[in-house]
Amino acid sequence: MSELFDRNLAILRSRVPETAARVLEAIARGDVPSTVPAATGDPLLELHGRPLDSRRRPREVAEAAAADVTTARVVVLGLGTGYFADALRQRGVALAAVVERASVIAGAIRARDLSDLIEEVPLIALEDLAVPGALARLRAAAPGVVVHTPSAAVTPALQALAERWTALPAARAPRVLVVGPTVGDSTGVADAVERAARQIGCEVRRFDGRQFASAQDAFRTLPVQDGARAGLQEQFMLLLGTANVRLACEWPADLVLAIAQAPLGGPALEALRSAGIRTACWFVENVRVLPSWREVARFYDSFFAIQSGAALDQIAEAGAARIHHLPMACDPGVHTPAVLDDVERQRFGAPVSFAGTPYLNRRHLLEAVRDLGLRVWGDGWESTPLAPCLGEPVRLNPEALRRVFAATRVNLNVHPAAHVTGLDPQPDFVNSRTFELAACGAFQLVDCREPLPALFDPGEVVAFRSAAELRALAEHYLHRPEDAAAIAVRARERVLREHTYAHRVSELLREALPPHLQPGVERPPQESLDDALARAAQAPRLDEEEIELRILADVRDLVEAR
Repeated sequence: MSELFDRNLAILRSRVPETAARVLEAIARGDVPSTVPAATGDPLLELHGRPLDSRRRPREVAEAAAADVTTARVVVLGLGTGYFADALRQRGVALAAVVERASVIAGAIRARDLSDLIEEVPLIALEDLAVPGALARLRAAAPGVVVHTPSAAVTPALQALAERWTALPAARAPRVLVVGPTVGDSTGVADAVERAARQIGCEVRRFDGRQFASAQDAFRTLPVQDGARAGLQEQFMLLLGTANVRLACEWPADLVLAIAQAPLGGPALEALRSAGIRTACWFVENVRVLPSWREVARFYDSFFAIQSGAALDQIAEAGAARIHHLPMACDPGVHTPAVLDDVERQRFGAPVSFAGTPYLNRRHLLEAVRDLGLRVWGDGWESTPLAPCLGEPVRLNPEALRRVFAATRVNLNVHPAAHVTGLDPQPDFVNSRTFELAACGAFQLVDCREPLPALFDPGEVVAFRSAAELRALAEHYLHRPEDAAAIAVRARERVLREHTYAHRVSELLREALPPHLQPGVERPPQESLDDALARAAQAPRLDEEEIELRILADVRDLVEAR
């Protein structure tokens, strides 16, 4: 590689790493236009015997074409050897981006010093416009396009894009109304989802059902007949649904995202559909324990569940059309390692601890480690045989939980089951505590769950399959605190990299919204030139026809979604 190429590529990688990767793929394939001298001696790219700029006076012809452009801000379709785009830039036209085939970009940065252009203007590989949402983001960059004629002559996809430009919807931040339930643990999930949606760039409004919880409770004590009371409660929930419809329509929202047991019934969801507003439900509870979803699943455009396998089949049988598995997550703004003072270590510390509700299986399983210095935290333990191990008989808030996690050497995470004395016999989901403990930097022993291997690698979370194994593992790691600490570090790295609410909400929106309403995607990490070349050599080649077909298909989908 020449010094000129290396300089251009370094700038391109800092500005648009995706395009730089495409350039390296083209070079690895040997798919780069040849460079020939123009009559003026200037370098000129030639593709299949056809010049990508004037053979006689490339600079003068480019400057004359640039002089005819009166639009203040444009996307340039076609780079060629770079003369036209550079002339536009020098005339003060604001270039939002330049789109070209990666192989041509590779030839151009080999042939000429384009460092000033690359510094100011993103070079977008045509191939990357086949990625969902890419066209809509490009359309948002400028209201109009300018075509580099020689490039369009050899790449019909560029001309096709120019002809359809004004029909494309521009990408923008989606408007998401998050609807939380009136009571229950899912209210906290709604808080986390709201924060995550803002974090990834959504416009967000919130219907917080908690403010209506006292009214809902009041109906339970109303001195009327049971049948009348149930009817009044149903009417009250219908009223809350109507309020959500009004909120969504007056804004208007692009998506109404309901968290498990949100006050949205069939009539409200049908009204939202009639108004053209998409709806999605993330059911973050056990579908076998809380069956409220059965009556509404068929009304949602998209239904997301933390469970997999047979549970998803049950949801499909209830009439849900688009069903997705979406695991629980952590909130790095809330779930973070706590720094303790001596008083807190004394108050919250224990060799082994468990925080949660005393379900039947938990009471029996925890007996296996009772003599290892067990402490339990939460309400309801006072009337169980483990009452002597009780830390504080109250439900801990997130701040207190962080301190318990930090002060405990071995944190226990036992998924609930009210009908058995052992492990949950249907381990088809992973609870939020798994991710929260990891994010807090705490070491945990968790009962074995079917989805765990897909979420964590070996050495990041330790699972047990019986009470005997729970005890053996607890004893093992109590005597090996360095091993436990190393596992906790790896688990924290994993959840921050892959299992936050921002990750989950991003995935949900990719499924529930059209491409032009997709939040921006994270760019891949930088890699060395040697690694990039090695990877590029293995990359599949897209010919021009396939590129064009993909782009035109995306154009069609965008226009229809509009």
